Formats: sequence, structure tokens, C-alpha cells
Amino acid sequence: MKDHKDVIKRLGPTFAFVAPLVLVILLAVALRVREQSRPVVFTVEMPELIEVTPDQPYTSVEVTLRLENRHAPDIDLIVANDCGILRWYLLDNAGSFIQGQLLDDCSDNAVAEVLRGEGTLVRTTTLTFDATRLVQDERYNLMLQFWGYEGQARFRINTDN
Repeated sequence: MKDHKDVIKRLGPTFAFVAPLVLVILLAVALRVREQSRPVVFTVEMPELIEVTPDQPYTSVEVTLRLENRHAPDIDLIVANDCGILRWYLLDNAGSFIQGQLLDDCSDNAVAEVLRGEGTLVRTTTLTFDATRLVQDERYNLMLQFWGYEGQARFRINTDN
């Protein structure tokens, strides 16, 4: 019985070091498996700081939208009309509505696209914001829907040009 207690005493410090390490590794593996289990991943790329000229009523920003199909089968993307491909609205840091996309001149025809298995659909577009509604150093959340998949991007405004 004494030998058993000696082994536990000697392994105590090693176990104290190894156990958290094993826990971190298991957590990382679980997060990776969770990420891979999502069949389609929507990412939004845009500048984190947007420069706004104080005397201009509007500011434009380039946004890259990426839909990644992580599985083999193709996915049919279908929306009711061309305005359904991309929809967006802007919230301030407190979650208050600032501005939304104008949905005019939409066609009456459904629009379709195929997201190939293990493929990526990329679209770069320019969004125009009403600069008179934006405040220096305020953080904003751009909420987007691209082919029915939702995502968001955060950015801050700089008017010190």
C-alpha cells in the first residue's frame, strides 16, 4: 500500500501540469470538429477602421463576402429576387438601428446559384453609408445576409482626416 501512495506523490506535480494541457488539447479538438461540422461558412471581410470625410454626406466601403461549402455535395442557392442575394443593415454598438439597405428596383424573378461541393463563392461589393449618421470613434456592427446565410462585421469610424 505504501508503494501506491509513493507513486501518487511522485506523479502529483506531473499530473497537475499534464491535466490542464490535455484539457486544452481536447477543447481545441472539439472546437475544430464543431467548425468542420458546419456545412457552409459565411465570412465577411472589410476594413476595421473606415475613414469618413466630414464634408461628404456619404462614405463607401468595399466588402468581400465569402461562402465556403465544406462538404462534397453541391448546394443550390435560391432567393426570391435579385435583392435577396445580399441584404444588410447597420447597428451601433448598443444595438440601435442606424441604416439599412434600400430595396428598390428588385426584379420579380427568382435568382439561383450553385455553391459547388468543397467550393467557395466570393463576391466583392461596395456598400454606401450615410456619413451624417456615423459618429467619430463609435463602433458599428454591419449585419449581412448573403444567399440566406447570416454574418456580421465590426468596424469603427474615423473622421480625423
